[in-house]
Amino acid sequence: MTSTTKITVETTVAAPIEHVWRAYTTPDDIKQWNAASDDWHTTSATVDLRVGGAFSSRMEAKDGTMGFDFAGTYTKIVEHKLIEYSFGDRAAQVAFATSSKGVKLRVTFDSEQTHSVEQQRQGWQAILNNFAKHVEAGRRAAQAATSADEKEISTLIEQWSKAVRDQNVEGIRADHDPDILMFDVPPPFLSQGLDAYMATWDTFFASSEKPVMFNFHDVRITASADVAFATAIGKCVNIDHSGRREPLEFRLTMGLRKVSGRWRVTHEHHSLPAI
Repeated sequence: MTSTTKITVETTVAAPIEHVWRAYTTPDDIKQWNAASDDWHTTSATVDLRVGGAFSSRMEAKDGTMGFDFAGTYTKIVEHKLIEYSFGDRAAQVAFATSSKGVKLRVTFDSEQTHSVEQQRQGWQAILNNFAKHVEAGRRAAQAATSADEKEISTLIEQWSKAVRDQNVEGIRADHDPDILMFDVPPPFLSQGLDAYMATWDTFFASSEKPVMFNFHDVRITASADVAFATAIGKCVNIDHSGRREPLEFRLTMGLRKVSGRWRVTHEHHSLPAI
């Protein structure tokens, strides 16, 4: 009877647990990180992430001289915390622990008899290191894309507010979705569609001091791949029915959607504090 040694490898991934978990359990991601050296790769992967579900990764030398299936069955799953599985007559455990530095990933597995314990440790550690590099590179790319999107939306808001100050109707329409939903301070409180949205500006300009003030500060933008929202504090000056000048500070909320690579405003909400 041969003895089995428990081998442990670990790494810390500088990314949120949701990203780490998804990359560890998604076939498309697995194919990108699951190799111990540059001359090997994973050509296919399947995951049925549930207790009793099967997984399989086809690992091959890039020169086509050899390959094998790394396959098994999940025996325990605690989302964002633990994955246990069996493969052949061996077992493994993957523990996820969040910390201020990211997610610490610890993999403990039963040894086999063909290779030395140290060779096995080095191979599994190399794969885990590749995993960390893959997740962190994806995280950096996503952050860069988000930064670019936020800059684009900031520019959109600046151009839109300038168009309002210039009473440039075409500039106001630009970047607004044909089905935009508008909540405004003066009636109508709800306007649906681009024509109805543009009609609200006739009301605004009719009562606005000239030259038009329409400036924003404290602009905050949150963007994902194709949906974003922005908030800001705006200032304008209204002339009431008696001719009195009335400076106003109002709140702006925008909902945006990326369509064909371009951000479009799908919802716009102007509001005043309740008195």
